[in-house]
Amino acid sequence: METSSNNQKYYLHFNGERQGPFTIKEIEENEVEINSDTLVWTKGMKEWDKAENIKDFENLINSHLPPNIPFENNDIDPEDIPPIPTYIPKTDSDKSSEEDTKKSTEAPNQESTSQNNFNNPDQTTKTNSQDFELHPERNANNSEKKAIIIVFAIVAVLSLLFYFLSVNARNKKNEAQLQLQQQIIEDHQEKIQAQQLAERQNKIKQLNEIIATLKIERDDALVYLKSSEIELNDLQQFKFLRTASEKSSQIRTQLSMIQGWEAEVNRLNNEIQKFQREIEQLRY
Repeated sequence: METSSNNQKYYLHFNGERQGPFTIKEIEENEVEINSDTLVWTKGMKEWDKAENIKDFENLINSHLPPNIPFENNDIDPEDIPPIPTYIPKTDSDKSSEEDTKKSTEAPNQESTSQNNFNNPDQTTKTNSQDFELHPERNANNSEKKAIIIVFAIVAVLSLLFYFLSVNARNKKNEAQLQLQQQIIEDHQEKIQAQQLAERQNKIKQLNEIIATLKIERDDALVYLKSSEIELNDLQQFKFLRTASEKSSQIRTQLSMIQGWEAEVNRLNNEIQKFQREIEQLRY
């Protein structure tokens, strides 16, 4: 665990930005919010460290922070679509075929009788009267046949009416099923789009966390780069107990270190820009 004096000044890291330096007293007076994961750095430390690892911050850590809310990914099973039923009702037209056959066989006899009656009207009247008197059963049969024909005609009309009503009902049912299927497909597509949006948001969150970490590393590299430049300036300005070759060697070493830190800063900046472009692509 790192320790330091109360006069030591610290840099604090909040949301990818460095703040400070502050003394412990200044942090307490300004009520700066500190938690166990707050990154802290001060002169003498090799790298940034969490506040919980530094003794001076034990009484400043605020443990009442909101918890991270994990992302939930619900798998959606596709719903089964019921098959469309098929039903075609039958008519009663076959029932009248036998009656039509009878009528076709009786038609020639009726035509010959009508022709005779036209030539001998008196005989026709007499014959009809005699037929009515001598053959009452035949007249009853004719009335019965007419009644049967009327019944068959009514049945045929009702059958056609029933058929058209059935077709209309079937079409409405099919239309309702198609609408239901379309609604199911649209709901499924909306769920998929919502899931994809949530996945993109989660990816953006992860990339932002990576960018924050890279910015911390870049800030550290900038600190070391600045320190190396100051040390190089000291090597160039001041004379120590050293030869000219030693001075030249030290300067070359320091320049190499500066170049290394500059390269590290450039690398981290490129990484940050790459992830920022990826975030922009996910948003649009």
